Amino acid sequence: MNDIIAFLRARLDEDEITARGALHAAPHTGTDDHGTWHANGAEVAGEAMHFWDNPTNVLTEWQASHIARHDPARALREVEAKRRILDRAEQLHDDPFDTVLFTEYDETILPLMAAAYSDHPDYQPHWTT
Repeated sequence: MNDIIAFLRARLDEDEITARGALHAAPHTGTDDHGTWHANGAEVAGEAMHFWDNPTNVLTEWQASHIARHDPARALREVEAKRRILDRAEQLHDDPFDTVLFTEYDETILPLMAAAYSDHPDYQPHWTT
């Protein structure tokens, strides 16, 4: 279990660094003062959206909405929530009386969390549930 938790913590650290980097770039990337991104700040031209007065930077409305839903502030909240899940898994590992819940984390929850990073070179295929 320690390997998968270390793997997940490293990925969450990377996600946090990326989100914080994007958050600091917020004034230049169509965000509000809190790092929340908005698709409605784009100019709609037919099926595409043009950002930052650059006609070569074109996204569909669906793409723009997807990007806005995964803004840095949300990514940071997800990182924190997932870290708390990992903290709980470690607590359960140390509790000899809660083996049922520990087994659920070990065999299901942690592998499902790791599956999101299955394209990472450090991902272990045996983690697949």
